[in-house]
Amino acid sequence: MNNAIYLLAKNINKINLQNTTLVTISSVDMELTLLSLVISNLNANFKRVLFFTSEEIDQKYLEFFPQLEIIKIAPIENLVEYSRFVIKELNSFIDTEFCLVTQGDGFIINPQLWSEEFFNYDYIAAPWRKQIPVVNSQGKTVDILDSTKNRVGNGGFSLRSKKLLEVSSQLDFDNIKTSSLSEDLIICHYFYNWFKNQDIKFAHLEIAVKFSFEQPIEEIENFSWKNTFGFHGKTSLIPILNKLSQDLNLYFASEKHQNSNFINDLKLKEINIVVFPDWSVDEDDLGVEIQQVIQSIATHPDKSKITLLIDASDTSGEEADIFLAAIAMNLMMKEEIDITEELTISLLGYLTEIQWQTLLPLINARVSLENENQTVILSKQVEQIPLYFLENLKEVSTPQFFLS
Repeated sequence: MNNAIYLLAKNINKINLQNTTLVTISSVDMELTLLSLVISNLNANFKRVLFFTSEEIDQKYLEFFPQLEIIKIAPIENLVEYSRFVIKELNSFIDTEFCLVTQGDGFIINPQLWSEEFFNYDYIAAPWRKQIPVVNSQGKTVDILDSTKNRVGNGGFSLRSKKLLEVSSQLDFDNIKTSSLSEDLIICHYFYNWFKNQDIKFAHLEIAVKFSFEQPIEEIENFSWKNTFGFHGKTSLIPILNKLSQDLNLYFASEKHQNSNFINDLKLKEINIVVFPDWSVDEDDLGVEIQQVIQSIATHPDKSKITLLIDASDTSGEEADIFLAAIAMNLMMKEEIDITEELTISLLGYLTEIQWQTLLPLINARVSLENENQTVILSKQVEQIPLYFLENLKEVSTPQFFLS
């Protein structure tokens, strides 16, 4: 769960679904339901993300998932209550062209299979088989429905237009007398002709099989969640979560390798000192300060054990290189100090959060500057790095002697 939440902010190449609200409604399986919302958000940007529930949500999830909106409702204790909410109440909360209705066992799994063609319909979901058994709460089959007039479909992962929500809200749900009160059967089977007369467009079978998987169907061999945009159903949940878990582990293993290379590139040594210059101030003023820091380290008896890290996240690497080259030339000509011998300076460009957290324990001190980038300092949470002042820099011999 934590890995998935971390990746929410990581992926910048997301499907643009700004005309769509992501929706789930549940009072049970809270962890699984939250995880399903996170997974759907890994690869898509929704206008809103709504979780309708009667339960309290752990604050730690809300901190990591700020786009999640919790809307408190009465407990949903059975299928009838769920169906009534979806048909009668959901419309009043949706202000986008579409909503994607999901459940704890239904979410986006193959974002690369998204198609704008899905927006051509008012309702699209996983297809049903030609015959649908209706089972009561005791597990007894009470009816077998002929679904050949409309094969689409399963509501647990379904894209619905605002128009459909408005039309469905007109139904007198409490007086419906059908063999099942499942909301998707009401919309897509029992009242299918009525919805068609209201100019509601249901997706065709050949489109629905690209959108979502619930169960195998007669017409298509090898139809599975591996080749659909999303899915719904507990029978597929475990293999899908196992696959996603493997993908996440591979991702983090890969990033760990990247972090290892990143650390090596910084040429860290026994003593690693960081400065956070404010690159927006006058170049001459900043140059004097940085030159003082470099000169102090360059004349230190243990300079071969020191790496100076200079934050350059708010400037280009090229400009920082030119700036440092000018300082090096000045030191060589005026002070007769060659900083290319033994002294190690590394620039810190933009770092991901995981890269910064990897580097942080390896930094022994921060040198205070008059012209510091306070925005970067606050964002990096550098309180745990001992603060060191330029006038005391030459006293440094090993990390444990740093004084704050």
